[in-house]
Amino acid sequence: MIGASDLAPSRPPCSVAERDAARTIAAKLRRIGLRPRTIPARAPTSPTWIPLLRALFRVWAAAFLAAEMPLGARILASLSIAAGVPAIGGLVRFVPLLGATTHNVITSRQGTDRTLRPVVVTAHLDTHSTAGAPMTRAHAFVSAISGVLILAAAIVGHRSGGWRPVTAIVAAEAVLTLAWLARRELTTPSEAPDDNTSGLIALLRVAELVADSPPVHDVWIAATGAGTSGSYGLTALLRRRRELRKAWVIEVDALGSGEVVASPTSARISHPGTPEQLIQAIAAAAKESGDPLNVRRVRRPHSDARAALRMRTGAIALTAGLRPPAAEGYGPDQANAERAARVIDRLVRLTD
Repeated sequence: MIGASDLAPSRPPCSVAERDAARTIAAKLRRIGLRPRTIPARAPTSPTWIPLLRALFRVWAAAFLAAEMPLGARILASLSIAAGVPAIGGLVRFVPLLGATTHNVITSRQGTDRTLRPVVVTAHLDTHSTAGAPMTRAHAFVSAISGVLILAAAIVGHRSGGWRPVTAIVAAEAVLTLAWLARRELTTPSEAPDDNTSGLIALLRVAELVADSPPVHDVWIAATGAGTSGSYGLTALLRRRRELRKAWVIEVDALGSGEVVASPTSARISHPGTPEQLIQAIAAAAKESGDPLNVRRVRRPHSDARAALRMRTGAIALTAGLRPPAAEGYGPDQANAERAARVIDRLVRLTD
């Protein structure tokens, strides 16, 4: 097992600290008797880079429009809007300094019934001062509207001269957003956050349980990199191991020391929701293990489970629900990690 003292409090995506955490997890897995492998993947080094670049594009679009250069403004405004699409914005990972190599640590334990679907248990290695959400939902919405406004002004507004107020508003919003993002990026935590130390504790405990006694399902243990900057580690794993596309992904993230819940994801246009069969299986596993686990949706800023669903792989997350009133109750809790591990262990011993 590991504790908060075994991991650096600040482990940004693709950083040396994240790599050290990967080595620590790999060493623990070897002691358990498993054979971990390290798989590299390309990822952004921070979740702030994409919104920061979008704000920068809006600033320059406003500047070009003020200089009566609408073509340049249109191009920059279009880039600001397009970068909001994850597949496009994620290309920043190939830009030097803004992107680098992260590492997944994976291992597996063969089940006794190979006809059953595999189960992938995942917890991300990295931490970030923004917890993967550099902007609030309202702020992100305002920034998106700002990009649309400056594009509209660049297309039609400059002809009538009515674009000047819009340019001023967009420029002010973009500058304030840049300042906000810079402030959050430069904040460094001094204490080990629960995002995601408790998940890694639970992950290793699951590895111990399945190593002691073979499960029914094939079980994959994955400590993923760059979870806070867009779940690039988990995405790379599913792309490389295409046989896992039919697996169930159980994400363990920030369990805290209060309530533990199984959080399904609702369906969207871009991806399906958590399969009802998986929700029922988690509930049944919790019941058989005697755990008072609740099943309800909890909004989270970043999610390996959501990334798996975008790739049409069934997934659910075990995470914190209601927190205790005491301020000191937020940190990683060994008891909650043990609870989550036992529920997962029971799940992988059930037939579909």
